[in-house]
Amino acid sequence: MSNQKVQVLPELDVVYENTRLPFPLAEYQVRLTKIRREMAAREIDLLYLSSPESMYYVSGLNLTWYRTGASSAWDGSKAAGIAVHVDYDYFILFETADEYGLVSGSTCTADVRIMDERPFESEDKGSDPYDFITDNLKAEGWLTGKVALEMRCSRPPRHVSDIMRARFEQKGCSVTDGTDLLVKIRRKKSPMELNYIRKASAIADIGHKAIADQLRAGMTELEAAGIYTHAMMKAGGESPAIVDMVKSGKGKLWCGHAPAGRKLIMPGEPVQVDLAGVYNRYHAYMGRCYHIGKPDQDFADTCHKANVLVMEEVKRILKPNMPVREFYKKLMKVCEELGLRESTKRMGGYELGIAFPPDWCGEFVHGPDMIYKEERFEAGMVIAFKTGMGVADTILFTEHEAEILTNTTHELKIIE
Repeated sequence: MSNQKVQVLPELDVVYENTRLPFPLAEYQVRLTKIRREMAAREIDLLYLSSPESMYYVSGLNLTWYRTGASSAWDGSKAAGIAVHVDYDYFILFETADEYGLVSGSTCTADVRIMDERPFESEDKGSDPYDFITDNLKAEGWLTGKVALEMRCSRPPRHVSDIMRARFEQKGCSVTDGTDLLVKIRRKKSPMELNYIRKASAIADIGHKAIADQLRAGMTELEAAGIYTHAMMKAGGESPAIVDMVKSGKGKLWCGHAPAGRKLIMPGEPVQVDLAGVYNRYHAYMGRCYHIGKPDQDFADTCHKANVLVMEEVKRILKPNMPVREFYKKLMKVCEELGLRESTKRMGGYELGIAFPPDWCGEFVHGPDMIYKEERFEAGMVIAFKTGMGVADTILFTEHEAEILTNTTHELKIIE
C-alpha cells in the first residue's frame, strides 16, 4: 500500500483551471453510454434523474439550492431533472428559467427545456410543470414503456415523486424505482475522477495543517471550524456536504455528529476535527484528534494504538479486490491483540465521491459487524475508513494498490 505524497497534475491547478465544466465532453459521453447499457440490461426505456449527484454526474450541473424543502409552493420546480432514453445518445434537461444561464453556460447539456416556475399559490399559476415534462417526453417519442425514477433520493421529496409517477402512468408507462442504477455506475471512478479525489485530499491536508498551526485554548469550536474552512477555500476547496464538525471535551468527543458550537475549547481537553476537502464536488474525508496540553497517559496510549498502529495495519492488510469480510477479519484480530474493543464499535466507513449537502456518505457501507456475501474493495472505488478513535482517512483503490490519501500524521497532535 502506498502513502506517497500526492502529486497534483498541472491541468488540475486551481488558480488557472476553468472549473465551469469539470470533465471533457468525451467523459460525459462514456458515462451516458454506461447508463444506457445498464438501462438496457434492466429493460428500462426511460430513466428520470433528479438527485443533485446524478444530475452533476451526467451533465455537470452544480447548483447552490435544489428546492428540497417541505414547502408546496415550488413543488413543480422540484420536478426538475434529466431524462435519459435507452435508444438515444443525448439527454434532455428540464429546469426552471432561474437556472437557465447556469445550465446553458456550464454544463454539457445540448437540449434544455425550461419549465414555468411560478408558485402554485400565485394568481397566475402558469403551466403545470409535471404535464410540461411528460408532454415533452411524449412528443419526443420517449414514453413507450418502463420508466425508472430515483424514488429513494432526497430530491425530489416523496410526494413530488408520487405525482411524477402518477403522471407517467397516466401516459401509459409502467414505473419502477431506479435509484440504485447510477449508484452502481458511480461506484467505480474514472482516472480523472480519482485525480479529483486526490486533489480533494491535498486540500483536506491543508485544512488540518491550519488547525494544527492555529488551534488554541480559549477559542470556540466555531472559530476552529472557521480556521480550516478559510484555509481550504483559500486553496480552492469548495463547501463540503457536511460542515462544522469540531467537538471538544471528554464528554462530547464521541457524540457522533455534534456540530461545532460556541463552547470554548479549554486546556486539558481533546478536540476532534472532521472535515472533507472538496474539488469539483468530489470529497476526501479526513478526521484527526488533537489535545490541548499534555493528555493523560492512558488516553495518549489508546490514541497511539487505535490510530497509528491500526492505520499501519490497514496499510499492510488492505489490497485491491479484497473481500470486505476478509479485511475486517484480519483487522479485528489485530485490534483484539491491541485491546481495542471499544474503538472497534465505531470502526468502519463508506463510499466517497460526488456529494452535495446534507451528506457525503455513499451507498456502500462497510464495517466489522456488517455481513457481505460478495462485496469487495474493487479497483476504482474510494472509501472512507474510520478507526473509531478520532482518525478517518480516504482510501482509493487502483488495479495495483490501496492508497491512503493523506500527508497528515495519525499521531495525536498536542497543542501547547
